[in-house]
Amino acid sequence: MRLFSIIKRNSRLALRGNWGRAIILLLLMMGAGMVLSGLQQGAMMIFVPAASATPPPGPKASPQDLLGYLSGAVSLAEWIIISLHTLLTILLVTPVALGAMRWFYNLVHGKRLPVSDTFLSLAYVTAAPYGTR
Repeated sequence: MRLFSIIKRNSRLALRGNWGRAIILLLLMMGAGMVLSGLQQGAMMIFVPAASATPPPGPKASPQDLLGYLSGAVSLAEWIIISLHTLLTILLVTPVALGAMRWFYNLVHGKRLPVSDTFLSLAYVTAAPYGTR
């Protein structure tokens, strides 16, 4: 048997009776990412003024012209919003993704866990600053 056939067969065996849970888990992960991206886009529309009418330097511009343009291309508000989005992604989406991997790993080993166990990693992240693990 080829490797792909073995992986496909094992995946189907592991997901037998768990397709609904796996789809819910995928939708939860996608939803978390979409909500954070939507918040970032909304904040950009509210707090960042429309782009200036200054066109970018042409192809024959000097490096100093290009650096001068790029330094003024991103405002402080954009940097703050992008930084907050990155921080929230690290603190919220990453633990959910790790929990999903743990859920699928347990599923492959025959342990049937509820989808809510995916969010156990979030409990560690939120409790860490307070020392209440």
